[in-house]
Amino acid sequence: MFRLPGGTPSRLVVLLHGGTGRTEAYPHGWRNPAHLLMLTFVPVILWTGGRQVAVAAVHHPAGGWLRRVGGSQGGWHSDVDRLHQVLDDLRVRHGRSLPVTIVGHSSGGWAALRAASAAAPDDVDAVLAIAPWVSPTNPPRISGAPYVVIAHGRQDRVTSPIDSQAVYEQLVQAGVDAAYVAMPGGHTLIRHWFAWRRVVARFTRKVLTRAPRQG
Repeated sequence: MFRLPGGTPSRLVVLLHGGTGRTEAYPHGWRNPAHLLMLTFVPVILWTGGRQVAVAAVHHPAGGWLRRVGGSQGGWHSDVDRLHQVLDDLRVRHGRSLPVTIVGHSSGGWAALRAASAAAPDDVDAVLAIAPWVSPTNPPRISGAPYVVIAHGRQDRVTSPIDSQAVYEQLVQAGVDAAYVAMPGGHTLIRHWFAWRRVVARFTRKVLTRAPRQG
């Protein structure tokens, strides 16, 4: 958990890295490049949110929040149950219930959107999904209060910016307070990291100043 000294945080920001699960696990986060990438956003969020926020960077030991089952022709298995358990553990560790904001990349963006769904709210009231794995034929069932931003690189060839925009439009039609941000570059974020840093900072600022919305 990362936080500035002094003060009492009023919000928990959870970072979820991307990647797909695999047989060889990543027992330590420092060996997973996707996790290390998300750690670079910690100072951005703390600089923007100050003592109002505590930041938790969650490392998935299998390397990602989705994994293929049934071989190359099989489907995808989600591990959102693990995320629900992580959120519960973070609340216990913090000693009190805090509103939760999730910033997730790739499969982490998918898990973030699922955590904010009506079926499993987990007190998640804001999500930034960066280049998420999404499908307009199986969109997240979000309604009401959560604030959702989907941001995607126009040249992404790993996940689909077209699908992301379609899901964003579905969310708006469902009455969700949502925004879509088209970004330069592809999936890894590294080449345009400073632009992504600004997206994360603006999102954090918006969440902290946003008036509560009734679901």
